[in-house]
Amino acid sequence: MSKLKAKDPVLAEPSRLKLQIFGPPGVGKTWGVLEWPACYYIDTEGGANLAHYAARLKASGGSYLGPEDGSLDFDAVLDQCSALASEAHG
Repeated sequence: MSKLKAKDPVLAEPSRLKLQIFGPPGVGKTWGVLEWPACYYIDTEGGANLAHYAARLKASGGSYLGPEDGSLDFDAVLDQCSALASEAHG
């Protein structure tokens, strides 16, 4: 028989959200995320480079990494994740 492994919660320092969103097309995943403050958007489909998406991302103070910037290269995305985790940024 298995033993329960959960522990009492402890206070932790707040950290930035790290999130991957997936779902069927057309439900508003991209549109909603582009409004989050200072979002670092890694666009693997290239759809968020359209003018209305770019305007929404700019208004929220976000940054964009698209296919033309290396978002389809797994190593480049890992490099960006490492940089986000280790470098000071807004």
